[in-house]
Amino acid sequence: MSSTRKVFRTPQYGLQRDGLPMDGPHVESSSVASEHERDESEARYRALFDSIDQVMCIFEMLFDEEEQPIDYRFLEVNPAFEKETGLIDPVGKTARELVPELDDSWFEIYGRVALTGMPTRFENFAPAMDRWFDVYAFRSGAPEQHRVALLFNNITERKYREFNAELLEEISVDLASLGPEDEILHVVGQKIVDYLQLYRLAFCEVNEGLDDVQIFFEISEQGHRFGSERFDLSNYLSQAALDALLSGEPVAVADIPNDPRTAAFTPAHEIFGVGAHIHVTYLDDRRVKFLLAAHHSERYAWREDEADVLQKFCARLFQRLDQVRSARALAKLTVESERQKRLYEAIMSSTVDMQYIFDLEHRFLYANEAMLTIWGHSLEELIGKNLSEIGYDPKVAQSRERELDSVISSKAPLRGIEPLQLGEQGLRIYDYIFVPVLGDQGEVEAVAGTTRDITELKQHEQALLEADRRKNHFMALLSHELRNPLAPIKNSLYILAQAEISEAQARHAREVLERQVDQLTRLVGDLLDATRVEQNKIQLQLKDFELNELVRHTVKDYRVLFKRRDIALEFEICEQPIYICGDWNRLAQVVGNLLQNAAKFTERGGRTAWRAIPRAKKPTSA
Repeated sequence: MSSTRKVFRTPQYGLQRDGLPMDGPHVESSSVASEHERDESEARYRALFDSIDQVMCIFEMLFDEEEQPIDYRFLEVNPAFEKETGLIDPVGKTARELVPELDDSWFEIYGRVALTGMPTRFENFAPAMDRWFDVYAFRSGAPEQHRVALLFNNITERKYREFNAELLEEISVDLASLGPEDEILHVVGQKIVDYLQLYRLAFCEVNEGLDDVQIFFEISEQGHRFGSERFDLSNYLSQAALDALLSGEPVAVADIPNDPRTAAFTPAHEIFGVGAHIHVTYLDDRRVKFLLAAHHSERYAWREDEADVLQKFCARLFQRLDQVRSARALAKLTVESERQKRLYEAIMSSTVDMQYIFDLEHRFLYANEAMLTIWGHSLEELIGKNLSEIGYDPKVAQSRERELDSVISSKAPLRGIEPLQLGEQGLRIYDYIFVPVLGDQGEVEAVAGTTRDITELKQHEQALLEADRRKNHFMALLSHELRNPLAPIKNSLYILAQAEISEAQARHAREVLERQVDQLTRLVGDLLDATRVEQNKIQLQLKDFELNELVRHTVKDYRVLFKRRDIALEFEICEQPIYICGDWNRLAQVVGNLLQNAAKFTERGGRTAWRAIPRAKKPTSA
């Protein structure tokens, strides 16, 4: 779109003092001051005209011989005009030249303003431009000039949001009042098809994943159809599009042959005569459960609000279908034979789970043996009482009763977890579910509940988390220790690789390698000991030895590292022997860590000093 704004200027269009165009030639003045004032006035008008964020334009109405409005020619527009209308370089052109199919209502309204001088404000839709406008129109200049000035806003997005909200509200009322699933699909499905003028609308159930999708109802030009057609959605969409659907994002494709998400699957879409489509998904517990597919037969640029209304429609519809299907399943359970009832009673009495039924006033109608045992009541004592009356904490009882009311009003199951303090048993954790019991007409007659003690399960979960934490700590510790022997090993290999090396140097390098490989062997053994990993324990191998000897050996192992980094290493041990009982390898790691860090953080050419100063006279154990 061009950003250049053309302003229609000819000598006969001057400026009045109020900043609006006037008819007639400019009045020549001999006064320089007068011309200067006029220039300043025009500059102020131009600055105001260009700066307002509303769309503004001035045009001349054109009438036929019978003074009927037939067109209008643009004289001036401000910078916001092209952006909000989509009309390029309008100045000097007529409305019919720019929008040949513009409906007559615009000319009639503006013609009345030009002839009567009565301003008007209105909202109107321009089908040829596919836009809604909020317009204020008033006469500009002398009556015989037939000029009209407009201040207007593009309110298309707001209008579509309002229409969408009205549609969704109407559909919500339908979903609440309609009963059978087929009636719901027929009524609300057709409303969406008519509203969006769709070629086809398919309602799909997702079984295991998007590679197993089943169409159970569709609306098309051929009418309404129930079916069981299965297909793999990866035959129609790219992996990127599938990933978006799996995360709950809508996928809108305006031009199937030219969209990278669908271009490779064009032949498959052509079979169904589809040129553009939107797919939206309904997720239940982060799993795609339902899919809604809306199609146009030709290329179609989907508006953002259309994808939004389809996504909201999808969520409301499939939530309602879930409720209807659950109610239907529960209704079948309530219509059972006497034999099934006896079997049910036997199962209820034998299970360790607490099973019970409430009436609509939260009073017990039934409780199995497990429930009676936990609360210490007989069935006769329990029937007719609410939760507070059998010993529940009043606040907890009120919370459960609110949940029962929610199940009754929504006709949908509800699940939760609650901790309970039960006398000598102490704190126990229970998982419970409330399910509505429906009558023949789909009304809620009662609420059935099941409560399961999951205390041991939760304890086991905590134990697993703690074991995992200990394992991670143990592995982090050993991974650090495994790196320590590598520096001496690399330095020893460096010495052995030299062309000229003395027998003493080679012997020393081999000794270092032997000590560090022994250390690595022990560390790997710790790593492979699953018992110690689970218990987060490192096994110490204690023995008596002289500490100065350990320090001398360790310093020898790291001297080459300091030499290669041009760092002077000064070494001073205690004059008297220091005998300790400890783990030689672990203490060598401590000394090695100190030396390795010193070499790492000392600048080249620097100096590192090691001094051992005893602080205890009595024997030391480490």
